[in-house]
Amino acid sequence: MFFVIILLPLIIVIAVIAAFSAGKKMSSSDSKTPTVRTMRCPNCGETATVHGNTWECGWCGDHGFIK
Repeated sequence: MFFVIILLPLIIVIAVIAAFSAGKKMSSSDSKTPTVRTMRCPNCGETATVHGNTWECGWCGDHGFIK
């Protein structure tokens, strides 16, 4: 009887809250932020950021075009 009176409504409330919160989550494909691409700098070996068809190293300042 305890299960029916106390635990069953609690389980139903938790299930409803979980269903509503799962519907509001954005997947990574829905976000508007662009994906940051990186590569290794050919000059110093540190991580360089790719911007379109160019790259830029934040450590040594080297930059160039990607073929």
